[in-house]
Amino acid sequence: MDLKKLECLLILILALLNLFLLAAVASEAVESRQATAQTASKLLEMLENRGISVESGVELVQSCPPQYEMVRSTEQEARWAQALLGEHSAEDQGGGILYYRSDSGQIVIRGTGEFDMMLTESLPRGSQSAERVTQLFSRAGLTLGELGVSEDGRTLLFDCNCQGWPVFNAVLSFDLLAEQMTVASGTLPFSQVRSAHSEGCMDSVSALTRFAALTKDEGIIATRLTELTPGYYMRVTMSGESVMTPVWHIVTDTADIYLNAVTGQAENRPY
Repeated sequence: MDLKKLECLLILILALLNLFLLAAVASEAVESRQATAQTASKLLEMLENRGISVESGVELVQSCPPQYEMVRSTEQEARWAQALLGEHSAEDQGGGILYYRSDSGQIVIRGTGEFDMMLTESLPRGSQSAERVTQLFSRAGLTLGELGVSEDGRTLLFDCNCQGWPVFNAVLSFDLLAEQMTVASGTLPFSQVRSAHSEGCMDSVSALTRFAALTKDEGIIATRLTELTPGYYMRVTMSGESVMTPVWHIVTDTADIYLNAVTGQAENRPY
């Protein structure tokens, strides 16, 4: 066999191999979609048997984000201060408390993640307040999710995030009544990942099964499921260290439920 025929044969073999692999991947994808659809159908039936309908667009079958162990990064905090305050001085006040100051304002961050900020620039009034806060913190590489205004109308609320998911008990509040300055306080999650694992974390299927049981055992009355979103609860284990536990946010027509994906227990929202 001459060299040219050998090259053609090798090309043909590689083409057939690629077709085989593509067919296998496509078949696996179809089977995965079918399995997901079947699981979603069973979940839908289970909830309907409890008298709970599901709003269109709610994704019933989702994986759970991993549980993280996080540690504080003072280097990252210095970068946040630089973005929010500009050129600044830093002071270690002991006990895990760092104080940043410039002509633009001041920031205090504690080893528990507690955060206090006062800027000499005031927030704009009205609907532009939330947009301004989002822009301000995006300069520091921090993504905030708007929660709305507190019941008394005094504060604008945002939740922070960890690895792209909301941290339901790491909330920043901004004083809407402050004059000539922007005043904020709350909790910032630690930024450095020490470890991550997914063992023992409930996916959405297990979480919804647990939710259905809770509606019976604890007398939770709901007729419609409108949202299902994973996120985190932050638990500080010692100064500068925390565990981010995955939590499922289940929104119904009557209540918001935060279901701990490790313990299966309903958690309280901290505000």
